[in-house]
Amino acid sequence: MSQMVPIALTMGFLLRREHKTLGVLVAICATVLALVGHVAETGMNGLRVTGDLSVEDYYTYAAFALLAVVFGGAVWNIGFILMAFDRLYVELKGLAAQDELTGLPNRRSLMETARRYETLGGHVRFGFSVLMIDIDRFKEVNDCYGHAAGDACLKHFARLTVRSLRKEDTLARLSGDEFCVLLPGIDLPEAGEVAQRLVDSVTRSPCGWNGNIIDMSISIGIAEWWPEPGTSITGVLEKADAALYRTKRRGGNGYSLPGTDGDPARPAAKPKISLVQ
Repeated sequence: MSQMVPIALTMGFLLRREHKTLGVLVAICATVLALVGHVAETGMNGLRVTGDLSVEDYYTYAAFALLAVVFGGAVWNIGFILMAFDRLYVELKGLAAQDELTGLPNRRSLMETARRYETLGGHVRFGFSVLMIDIDRFKEVNDCYGHAAGDACLKHFARLTVRSLRKEDTLARLSGDEFCVLLPGIDLPEAGEVAQRLVDSVTRSPCGWNGNIIDMSISIGIAEWWPEPGTSITGVLEKADAALYRTKRRGGNGYSLPGTDGDPARPAAKPKISLVQ
């Protein structure tokens, strides 16, 4: 009887799990089998005490009950081993899709999300905008303060940007100081407003590191994907990248739309790096 309580509690824990993987299902089946064996053994003990079950029949049935308990326990262990492998797989999958420094999605995760949007757009005429973002003069930060300061700036930018975006938007770190934002359901004019908001947010919020105040600014290139013949995810990323480098040629600290040479919202202003003792 004392063994039935933890088995029943384990059963309740397994049944409450929202995502029932193979390991969970195996563990549930094994728990049921072990619980049936224990219940049968307890019932037979009671019948033997009352004299309703002969000694010969008791040992015959008890052997099957014991076999159910032993086999259930062995399979139960296999189920929990499979659950450990399932958890390890999920963690490894998360690491493969996540940037280690900022905790943001990486390029692979971004492309998977973009392909889902592409599939959705083919069914419901759904589009999205892309912001390619580069931190201005990031190399100077590394040269002046070291790579630890550069890492601090990257994480600072990531936190600022996440707070400025919607839940359904995706901010990913592609490499170095290059980031990308997917804005589902947002057209070019609205994407320009988002870009301006990000530019202003970064300009107003310098990064503090070891007593230093590091002023930051960003350059953004914008493009829009729409489910039309001949359009592709790669193509829209290339358009956004080209717009990004138009912004950088103007001095940064702004954004550019596809095929435009200037920032319609504000002139570019050169960023600076300052040191506060």
